[in-house]
Amino acid sequence: GQIIAIEQDSSNWVWIGTTNAGILRLRNDDATYIGTVSGLSSTHVSALAFDPNTDYLVVGHPESGISIIDTNALTLVDTLTTSDGLDSDYVTDIATRYGIAYIATPDAGVMRVELSTSAIIGSWQSLGADNLDSTPIAVDDDIVYIGLFDFGILVIDRMTGDITEHWNQDSSTLPDDDVHSLQMDDYGGLLVGTQGAFSRYDGSAWHTMTSSGGWWNRPTVFYDVTSDADGMYAGTNRGACMWNWQYQFQDCVSTADGMPSRFVYAVDMLDTDRLYAGTNQGAAIINMDNFTVIETWTAGDDTQRSRTVKIGDILYLGFENTGIARYDLMNNEWLTTWDGTQGYIDDDDVTVLVPGLDSGTMWAGGDFGLTLIDVVNDEVLIEWSRGANAAGPTLSNSPPAEIEIHDNVLHYSLQRSNSWWASSAQIYRINLTTNSSMTTLDAGAQAGWSGVVHGIGVIGDQLWIGVRPTQYWNNGDGTIVRWNMSSEAWEDDLATIGNVRRVNARFLGDCFPLNASSCELWIAYGDYILRRFNADSMQLLNEWTDIEGPIRGMAEFQGEYLFASMNGILRWDPVNSTWLDTWMPGDGLPSSSEEEFYSMAVINSDLWLGTMESSGFNSNAQILRMNGSSNNWSSWDLGTGDIPDGYAADIKLCDDIVHFAIGARFWWGNQGGIARYDLADHDQDSLTNEWISSMTSGSTGLSNNDPRALACDEANRIMYIGFDTEGVGFDRYNYNTGSYLSTLTSTDGISMDRIFPGGMHHENNVLLAGHQYDNQGGISRLVTSGTATANGQVLDPGMDGCSIERAPSNSGQMVYAIGRSGQTTGMNRVDRLDNSGLIASGFDELAGLSSGRVVEIISNETHVWISSSLGVNSYYGSSVLQGEILSNGSVRWEYGYNFQQDLVNEMLLDDETLWVTTAGRGLKAIDLQQRRITSTPPALHTQMDGMILENGSMYIGLMGNQGSAAGFQIYNTGTNNWGHGSLLAGLPSNLVRDFIEYGDHILIATHGGIGMWNTTRDDWDDPITTIDGLPSPIIEHLFVIDDTIQGEGKVLAGGAAGLTVLHQTNLTVITTLGYNQGLMGNTVSGITYAGPTSRVVQNQDGSNTTLYHDAALFISHNGRGPTRPGAVAWDIATDMVNGSYNIDMIPSNDVRAVASDDWGVHIATDTAPLVHWNGTMGGEGQPQTQAALFSRYARFGVDLQPALTSGSTLESASSSSLL
Repeated sequence: GQIIAIEQDSSNWVWIGTTNAGILRLRNDDATYIGTVSGLSSTHVSALAFDPNTDYLVVGHPESGISIIDTNALTLVDTLTTSDGLDSDYVTDIATRYGIAYIATPDAGVMRVELSTSAIIGSWQSLGADNLDSTPIAVDDDIVYIGLFDFGILVIDRMTGDITEHWNQDSSTLPDDDVHSLQMDDYGGLLVGTQGAFSRYDGSAWHTMTSSGGWWNRPTVFYDVTSDADGMYAGTNRGACMWNWQYQFQDCVSTADGMPSRFVYAVDMLDTDRLYAGTNQGAAIINMDNFTVIETWTAGDDTQRSRTVKIGDILYLGFENTGIARYDLMNNEWLTTWDGTQGYIDDDDVTVLVPGLDSGTMWAGGDFGLTLIDVVNDEVLIEWSRGANAAGPTLSNSPPAEIEIHDNVLHYSLQRSNSWWASSAQIYRINLTTNSSMTTLDAGAQAGWSGVVHGIGVIGDQLWIGVRPTQYWNNGDGTIVRWNMSSEAWEDDLATIGNVRRVNARFLGDCFPLNASSCELWIAYGDYILRRFNADSMQLLNEWTDIEGPIRGMAEFQGEYLFASMNGILRWDPVNSTWLDTWMPGDGLPSSSEEEFYSMAVINSDLWLGTMESSGFNSNAQILRMNGSSNNWSSWDLGTGDIPDGYAADIKLCDDIVHFAIGARFWWGNQGGIARYDLADHDQDSLTNEWISSMTSGSTGLSNNDPRALACDEANRIMYIGFDTEGVGFDRYNYNTGSYLSTLTSTDGISMDRIFPGGMHHENNVLLAGHQYDNQGGISRLVTSGTATANGQVLDPGMDGCSIERAPSNSGQMVYAIGRSGQTTGMNRVDRLDNSGLIASGFDELAGLSSGRVVEIISNETHVWISSSLGVNSYYGSSVLQGEILSNGSVRWEYGYNFQQDLVNEMLLDDETLWVTTAGRGLKAIDLQQRRITSTPPALHTQMDGMILENGSMYIGLMGNQGSAAGFQIYNTGTNNWGHGSLLAGLPSNLVRDFIEYGDHILIATHGGIGMWNTTRDDWDDPITTIDGLPSPIIEHLFVIDDTIQGEGKVLAGGAAGLTVLHQTNLTVITTLGYNQGLMGNTVSGITYAGPTSRVVQNQDGSNTTLYHDAALFISHNGRGPTRPGAVAWDIATDMVNGSYNIDMIPSNDVRAVASDDWGVHIATDTAPLVHWNGTMGGEGQPQTQAALFSRYARFGVDLQPALTSGSTLESASSSSLL
């Protein structure tokens, strides 16, 4: 075997660790072999370390823990594995220091063992916590409490930064691990609100609150907690609740009492008996003496849209539930909203607002019908109700959705019905010269079925109408029908590519090494389209649009290219570039075979197929094998013998076993698993080429019964398994030990969406996996090293990842072609993954109209842009397609832009920029030359709709949507900055998260900025928003300090973009503190204050040292973005960070190397930075004492640990612990 490690003991004997012969002892002068030790935990050695304190040699094994050897007696002292209490059996490196072994593992951090007693000491580990829902913080003198959602509470020494305790459910030191909130009460207790309990820790015991009443009224989730002299309060999923100091439940105030919502996320006692409660539907002030709601504050109605018209210096905004809001741009003030009571419109539900044909006029549509208003002369010119109108047109009984006016004809579509079966395919037309009805256009009838219109747009002389069938399950159906408004006739409907749910790309021919003339790339898109390219030049050689797909397998077999289709095995002759006869059941295939094929692979010289009938319950699923020597077929029925029932979704060879991922077709019955055909003799029955026991789900088996993809690390005999179930992760089976390794999950960096069938590939120590787009999609990329994994990441989420294929390369680098299906977005690609990263459409792209779910249509003279939706009933699009309008009237779709989910609202063309408003992501700009989507700076909020562009100023309507307040804002397209804007309501958002009282104002933290309630005037002042300098509209925390920081800063606002400091007198923004100023990250998850504290500690030599920590703000971070969760202390006196509190002892549990010296222990993981444990303070043999300190090289050169005296230095140099 190979030599893995060499150590020399105190007697100068040399010890050799090998891969298959255990350890050997040699002389140090001539290397003569002088003995070994038997009984080791394994003969495979991965690391050696000698400890001079005990004269023990510690032997690490790759899968069997450690062995301890007495080098003097040449005897085995002990073996330790997980069965003895080790956290892992996988050892990568070992160091020793003063009788303690420090054992590096790829999955459990650094294990520690006291060698003299073989006692296992607690491991140094990373919690793996990141991107948490909440990370609250509380401080009690010299103790810092950090709550970690899903991980419990860390108790940290404020002076040294040591994690002294970890409270969680498993250790019975915490009632629930999902911590939402922490607060110290006036009596010294710690209040804890979690996902399942409201508890108080009094310093020695926990007290968990109980409640009374019906189970449906009892609170179970506690989002925020606070207290006063009368009791304890919690914001819960059943309202704002109170307990007295005897832990007795008092009452909850909820929707039945007038609360805007029963889900209360913020509670603050700002006055006697006055509780301020924040919800996602606004805020409430509650009298907790009698449990009554005194007042509620909201950001206004949900307006659905924000239709925008500008006439003169007045901006008009059409809202549902509100009417027509008017803003005077000259005087910067809101005018009276027309809500149905002023005589302009008869109802406040405005669904559409467009300019009229005459200057100074506009059309308003809604529940009231259609109204033409001359705003210059303040006159209603036309008022047509729904239904019949005397001396006027007959309108639909449904409100209008969109209006297009062309050549004095007004066209309008209808609001969609809430009933899926109801048609809304009619386009109503009105002759504006005669004010009379014209014939109604039925877009559904033109397409051939009862339909639903999604959007309309004028393209030249044509009205384009996006329409789909009423049957919502027909995902790929529908199209754009076109009405010629000049000839009054229907034009040809636009062709569609359907719902593309699979993109399969494979290289066939002489590709490795690359033969430029005979290597081809074949790409199957969806159910019908198949493309053939020269792989070297990427010249398109052929395209077929009538293939009976989807094509789920491609392979080269016996000089032919085979394609697994839904109608047999298609065959291509690469020599003559022609199709051969298709293999069908009884004609090339076994007569018992079905026509539909779901997997195909060539293994050694044999062809393997998975087939079934997809319709009905009797699938007749089979596995077929053609012997490459005899060309004879063998077939096996699924659900018989050792083959699970279901269908063969993927086929992979691993460790001389052909594996079949058998997907479960139905949720009932005994289906799914991995069938195994043994080409060797793994079961040692002297038989080869036989089925052996399958792998199925269970307590010691697969994590799920629906595997759909497989990959194999042949060098390390490890098989990876992906499932068609969200949230499961990847299983790993180790053929070295015949057992499963730990399942890979999101903590390893992978996507938890379902695997794409057949979408896994392992090569060169990298695992790639394509995911179906449920919540994230994308491609998981994971570096593997035997049983260890590292550097997991999800590439390009927001879209399916399908096939993954090694691509030929002349450069020698690893290149992959990855199929990406866009489903109903119309965007489909084959990406290129190489050393530079993922290149979208690096090999090919198919853009096309997928269906009639087209919600927005605009054009210029040469091109058209459409937005299509993923959701069948969505009012927003998820993608934007660009097409060239050809001379024959057809469209050649060129490019696509993926917004990943349904949020595209309106589009506006400005030369080479396409502006896009979104529902939730603000304003986007598409550079049509660079084909790139860019974001704009933070605005008042991100719920945007209508746009008007005048002289470089774009007036954008803001919707009241998902808690936001309606209004508008102006964007300067020249400087790319936001300018003036205003919201209708004083509360900028209904998503309320915190309250403080400051001077004569109640400040309210919302997801739209900071609301300002003037307690003197009992009215709203203008909110503090991004216009005033907030870096983000999302504010989660407010805090007032007694002193000032950053000059005159006294009020602090923590949110998604850092800690914003507001001026103590005028509340203007002074600055925002974030990662670059020393915070743990830019997201603020909690703010609290603690006064100065000190503590005397005894040094090793018996002398004393006094540790000080000045008065400080403590600011926590939840790990959003590239940074990890943790907290810092911000020194009030020095106005800078003077302490960092990391939640992990080490950055990652994947430890690559460990070393030791007299100073301490040094640890390298797969994640930066290096970690150094200082053992000089704790005394030899006691590295686990509190005085020991983890310190890190960091962005400051050293980590500014809080064990500082007088705010900056230690009194005794002998106790210094900073690098």
